[in-house]
Amino acid sequence: MPIFELPAPSGVPLLPVPESAFQVCCHSGIWGLDEQIWGENGEQKDKQALLSAINKSLRYLETPTAATAYRRYRVTKITRSRVKNSLKRFRELVLKSNSPQELQAAVKREFVFYQSVGKDGFGSVLFTAYYEPVYTASRYPTSEYRYPIYRRPPNLASWPKPHPTRLELEGADGLQGSKGKLRGLELFWLRDRMEAFVAQIEGSARLVLTDGTQTTVGYILVSLSECYSAE
Repeated sequence: MPIFELPAPSGVPLLPVPESAFQVCCHSGIWGLDEQIWGENGEQKDKQALLSAINKSLRYLETPTAATAYRRYRVTKITRSRVKNSLKRFRELVLKSNSPQELQAAVKREFVFYQSVGKDGFGSVLFTAYYEPVYTASRYPTSEYRYPIYRRPPNLASWPKPHPTRLELEGADGLQGSKGKLRGLELFWLRDRMEAFVAQIEGSARLVLTDGTQTTVGYILVSLSECYSAE
């Protein structure tokens, strides 16, 4: 997969890589350049989403975390300044372009493309993604908001092993947590049990609360069959 000047993943320190980790690619035949860069049918909302992603990356690049990451980055030609300038120019092209095709032409004309050589030298690379769902939630249980998510148990270290399963902790219907080890640890209540499960799997969720406020819950990996949250 080609990349533009190798922007750093937002909020994640870059791992050391050998100088030969990337190779310059020619423009022809590169995956993605013959497809629309900003979503299906060039919809304006997708263009705005692309601009939002660029802006978030630029904000990250101004942080001390980014400065530290690039100081120890072993591909010496890929500097924080170079990545920032590339993203700024890319944003300018996105703003000026009236169609995905126009943007593609400008990117082909102005950018140098790098491709990972992969772990085997033939481009075999594992790419991962992160998704933060947004759910409506309540600070209190109601007939609509029934499914709790929990704080991390303060005595978790003393729990006997193997730890209880999700079924043992929450019950088959997901509503029995208050009868066991999770009693009093309820943090928020969701409308759907699947929402709590997805938040745990993804590692975090943004909650729009019924009182008009918003918050984020995050999860840390422990030796339980699931993780527990902290506001």
